[in-house]
Amino acid sequence: MRAFDRIAYFKQDFDNTVEKCANATFVFSSCNRWVGLRLDCVCVVFSVAVTAIAFTQRGQTNAELLILSIQSMTDVISFFSVSLRMYAEFNNYMTSPQRLFQYSQLKAEADLE
Repeated sequence: MRAFDRIAYFKQDFDNTVEKCANATFVFSSCNRWVGLRLDCVCVVFSVAVTAIAFTQRGQTNAELLILSIQSMTDVISFFSVSLRMYAEFNNYMTSPQRLFQYSQLKAEADLE
């Protein structure tokens, strides 16, 4: 086998490995964005509902309380979305250390005979 053939073989193997890694990273990012989009949709529906309730109660309830409820709702929603995304990302990144720890706790196999 010539040197050029060996380089081409290793380059092809490297390219295949990089493509697999890129595919996994793309799927991981796509799933995170899909979950984020769904969380944002839930937050939008909740904020529209709270605003509609505040709008219907504007003549019956104190205006300052309605404004406070809308402001508190926006603060809670922004923290909810960010904290849930950070928790999910942290949970996804912690799978590798957990596996390493579990592998380190395995019992040793018997010696070969």
